[in-house]
Amino acid sequence: MNWIAAVEALPKLHRCARHPARVAILVFLHRVQKPVSFPVIREKFGFSDGNLNRHLKVLVDDGWVRAKKEGAGRGSKTTIELADGSRAGLRELRDWIQRVDLLLSSEPVSNQNGALDQEPGLVDDRSRGWVE
Repeated sequence: MNWIAAVEALPKLHRCARHPARVAILVFLHRVQKPVSFPVIREKFGFSDGNLNRHLKVLVDDGWVRAKKEGAGRGSKTTIELADGSRAGLRELRDWIQRVDLLLSSEPVSNQNGALDQEPGLVDDRSRGWVE
């Protein structure tokens, strides 16, 4: 397992995947597999209207979900569903988490003196650069 590849994959993850509330919304929508109303999501997670609006704005802006609003004012109804491609993005996130988990559970590589071996790609703290 190449830990550098796992670390390099991190910037590819959208900002929505870095917030637990947004991940929870995405997982919920993935599991129900149908459009869900704004109040259902709000009550499911205990969000305020403003907090949920903020999270949904990020998810919509980044293309993870679609929001459809019907009506206007107090009588309006907003439904939210996963956008096309979101399920693939969630699988990519799951795969990345599994790679990192595997890396964290592996034993450090050390030589007979107990020092970490200098392998290509390891960070050398003395030079604050990459060891080539």
